[in-house]
Amino acid sequence: MYNKINVIIAILALCLVASCKNKKVDDSQRQSEFIKPASMNYSHEDTMRINQLMEDYVAGFAAKDYDRTANMLYKVVNDTVYPFSEKEKENYKKAMAQLPNYGCKMKSFILHSDKNNEVAFYVQMVPNGDLEKEIGVTTLTLNPVVKDGKWYLTIRDKHAEGVKDVYKDE
Repeated sequence: MYNKINVIIAILALCLVASCKNKKVDDSQRQSEFIKPASMNYSHEDTMRINQLMEDYVAGFAAKDYDRTANMLYKVVNDTVYPFSEKEKENYKKAMAQLPNYGCKMKSFILHSDKNNEVAFYVQMVPNGDLEKEIGVTTLTLNPVVKDGKWYLTIRDKHAEGVKDVYKDE
């Protein structure tokens, strides 16, 4: 009787181990259905350039130097990249000056295509907030775009030319 119980326990243990292994494969297969690959190849230089643009932008934003950050912004119209107009810069500076800003920190970096990317940063909105613990913060998102090998920062707008939700069924 003792041997039969041991055999049954051993069989159940093997079944459990086998089912766990199969579940991991299924999970990884399921995960690949949700993670969409980028539609272009990014070089190390692309990543470095985007990172440098964002570091400069976040540093200017943290210093409340909205002239500096406004001068870094572009828009895409009919597949052409244009700098913000003087009126757009003024509107941007007025809006950002109204935003409480007690510091900034990079949040995330997701690249999808030449005109559809997301680089987000935290802005601490309250004096007793905490960027590290994400307390009292909001997230602002930019969209780096590339044209003729050069990277530009645009404000992330889901209605902008070339921007789409890559996870939404088409």
